[in-house]
Amino acid sequence: MNRPAEAMAQIEMALAVDPFNPLIHMFHAGDLLARERYDEAIAAAGRAPGNPVAASVTWYARSMLGEDAETAVALKAFLATLGDPNVQEAFERGFAEGGYRDGVKGAAEALVASPVAQFVPMDLAALYLEARETTRALDWMERGVNDRDPNVPYLGLPIWDRLSGNPRFQALWRRIGLPEQVRRPPSPIPG
Repeated sequence: MNRPAEAMAQIEMALAVDPFNPLIHMFHAGDLLARERYDEAIAAAGRAPGNPVAASVTWYARSMLGEDAETAVALKAFLATLGDPNVQEAFERGFAEGGYRDGVKGAAEALVASPVAQFVPMDLAALYLEARETTRALDWMERGVNDRDPNVPYLGLPIWDRLSGNPRFQALWRRIGLPEQVRRPPSPIPG
């Protein structure tokens, strides 16, 4: 909601009250990611091991830093949290055959075919965005909005910035009612 100082004050208070709670560390990681403090976000996410949101924060942060090898490792950890080994295997096959982008596309396609797909439309949007499949990313994003995926409000995270000039993305942004000022200029796409 573009209130970073308030968000950080609240999460720091929660950390002070319950410093060993991995859920609070996960939210702290997300706040740090939103503020583009990527190294700190990765460290905070590491204090919530096995948590799918923390794993996605690590993946997003590594991607935004342009750390190719580390991004692949982080994505594998995130894919493991989805619970479908076929998705992980598809990433590995694609990665071995054509590198990171092919691996991500393979994982996305395997996830679409998985029964898990109905529960993770925004994760699919992120995978397709990372694979540079903008149309498919936006298709899944629209499905996420229609299905009320709880991850939709996180469109203000930096990973989505590369879509900020896209008319479909702008229409979705307005539809869900996020404040206009949250959007940043498009970030360059690493790699």
